[in-house]
Amino acid sequence: MAMMKDGLTKNIKSYICWHVLGVVHKARSEYEQAMKCYQNALKHDEKNLTILRDLAYLQIYLRDYAGFARTENTLLVNRAENKVHWMGFAVGSHLAGNGDKALEVIDAYLKSQEKVSKDDKRIAMVNMEESELHLYKVMIMTDLQKHERALAYLRLKKSKITDDIRYFEVEASLLSVLKKGEEAAASFEHLIGMNPDNLDYYWGYLEGVLGKRACLTVEERERALAILESFEDKYRSKSLRRLCLDFAVSSAFQERVDAYAKEYLRKGIPSLFSDLKGLYGPGESESYSTDKIEMIEELFCAYAANLKKCSRFTEEASGVEEPRCALLWTLFYLSQHWHTTGEYEKALSAIDEAIAHTPTLPDLYMVKASILKGVGAFSAAAESSEFGRKLDLADRYLNCESTKFLHFAGKMDQARDVAYLFNKEKYNSFYSLQVAWFELSAACGYFQTGEIGKAMKMNRCVIEHFSEFREDEFEFNQYCLRRGLIRDYVRNLRYLNTLPSSSTLLEAVSGMLECYLVLDERRLKDDIETKRISDDEKAALKRRRQKAEKRLKEEETKEIAAEKARHQAKETEVDSLEYEDYHGLAMAGTKTPVLDAVATAMKVAEAQHPSTKALVAATEIAIRNETPDIVVKLLEKMQSSTLAQAPIFASFCARAKKLSKDGAIVFSEFVDAAAATFRPSNAAGRLSSIVSVLPFVRSVFFLSSEALEEAIPAIKEVVAKDGFFDVQSGSPLAVAQSLIALRRFVEYVSAAIPTSSLPSLVDLVEECAHKQWPRLELYKNVPE
Repeated sequence: MAMMKDGLTKNIKSYICWHVLGVVHKARSEYEQAMKCYQNALKHDEKNLTILRDLAYLQIYLRDYAGFARTENTLLVNRAENKVHWMGFAVGSHLAGNGDKALEVIDAYLKSQEKVSKDDKRIAMVNMEESELHLYKVMIMTDLQKHERALAYLRLKKSKITDDIRYFEVEASLLSVLKKGEEAAASFEHLIGMNPDNLDYYWGYLEGVLGKRACLTVEERERALAILESFEDKYRSKSLRRLCLDFAVSSAFQERVDAYAKEYLRKGIPSLFSDLKGLYGPGESESYSTDKIEMIEELFCAYAANLKKCSRFTEEASGVEEPRCALLWTLFYLSQHWHTTGEYEKALSAIDEAIAHTPTLPDLYMVKASILKGVGAFSAAAESSEFGRKLDLADRYLNCESTKFLHFAGKMDQARDVAYLFNKEKYNSFYSLQVAWFELSAACGYFQTGEIGKAMKMNRCVIEHFSEFREDEFEFNQYCLRRGLIRDYVRNLRYLNTLPSSSTLLEAVSGMLECYLVLDERRLKDDIETKRISDDEKAALKRRRQKAEKRLKEEETKEIAAEKARHQAKETEVDSLEYEDYHGLAMAGTKTPVLDAVATAMKVAEAQHPSTKALVAATEIAIRNETPDIVVKLLEKMQSSTLAQAPIFASFCARAKKLSKDGAIVFSEFVDAAAATFRPSNAAGRLSSIVSVLPFVRSVFFLSSEALEEAIPAIKEVVAKDGFFDVQSGSPLAVAQSLIALRRFVEYVSAAIPTSSLPSLVDLVEECAHKQWPRLELYKNVPE
């Protein structure tokens, strides 16, 4: 870098120095600086194709579509024979919003290709590329909302389009948008004949006939079922039979699900519940109905009783006996059914009965582990999953599931050893393999065990994976443009734009934010403690912490050395990034956790549909750090989510109003409206907002000393109410964790404000807990 800058000081007009400096900035991921250097280089050599290409790929990477189109236009002028530049100019114009220009470019390119000889050996490839370009033109017209024109052009070029399935899909989609129901239904019917197992085609056909696919009346559902039954006479399709269950009601549903389930149970197909799970919710789905759930339960309970009694699904004396495994799979289904409906005692009883019937089936132990996890018995769940895994050591799925259960139980070393059983020797670690599910599961386990540094390290690894995904795009752009699959390339670019909203990334981000909040909570508690002790005690406390930090650092060094030695023995490569802050001690040792978390909170603000957990954690960080701009973005997203009606939203708004810039409130009107619903004098409402936060972020304690004093009577009043922690309102695990959250809150109040009213408050919480625990006898241990 220094050499490049020295070169520029001697000759600032050297395009070579500017270009090389841009390459260096790009290698350092300083893309904005790299772009400026490329542009400066072009000022002194406007037709340098190498610099123009580098600039174009950097512009498309940064989503500067207008700049990309201009650069590709320049390249096209200089190299008109290169197809890549034609495609690049068209894509850039399209994505920049200039669809008409993109259509002109494609027309000009197609006209230039008309001279290709029919005897050309590449004629098949040329036909395929021409077909893709015609379909791409239809895509552009659709984006321009010119649906009539797109449909006419599509039909005009039908003979030129080689992908028949894609032709009819696009035609049917355009007809649906244009409300031409009968023609759309005809196209979808043709597609059904080509692939009877594609449910999208059936939904499209129904929409064409009925005019809609949601909010159907009873008569419309009956008509839809009749239509699907007519297709059943033509095609043998399990997907079609399953779709009929979504529309069938009452006796028709019972008859259909009876026949459907018996086939699965007789053949011993374990995925029956996964197949029917869509009937259980969510409540707004078209297929959901409490009557259906009750009929399914009644049907399978009858199966189980009759199979035990006479080895048949019905009580009829005649007929052939069912296979012995039919009872096993019936019990297997019932255990999953009751687990989903929250009847954990019945679920455990059913799965135990199934295990007694066939104790060598691994799937049974995995379902039992899932049920035990749902009621908070993490150690018992891990033991069950490990027992099931050992029944089939060659099953990778069982290995992965057991690893997750071990993480939940806090058995981190054992989980890593189990996961490594399927790790090939040529790979060095899960970091290099980008195994995000393992890292997220490990982060959750470390967080539960209080090892915040390691949890932060695991979450940071997942975040780095997504950065690598983004970096890999550089090598992808030129390939796609050269291959001519432009529609897929455009769809891929749009998909990459949604990566910041990936549920995997947001889970890692919210986990990271929770860790920062825990660190900030610890810092606040330390400040309170240090104010109460003498100078000598402070010095002793400092020495103890230094010794603890030194010991952890030595353990980290030894573990890194052992890990590197293991890789050297196997002659595998060592990824230096994995060993950087191996246990997250540097991140966990920060003195400014809230400030460090702001960059992570920005990822939530930039996401299109962040999760509830991520929203709450990011908003708390932004408010604590007093960054109004980020707070506004997060509150706007929160307002359009399910949190808009929750007390926590009003609480955040009230706290946000205190943030000002140059003495002026910088928030929009919706903040004032939401804050008006929050009554600062209402201590019970303030407590309710605290409790509503705790299931999402377990370390949010934001009330001032005065508010804490005021909240104590409200805590007494709320906790004393019978049914405040009603076991029917959620899973037993949620109830227990709410009790623990309240207990931790009381402990925090006790540490922050010594008061004579606290002893009675602590007794009240304990009394409430003792009342609830008899109703939660399934628990072996509950994570703090």
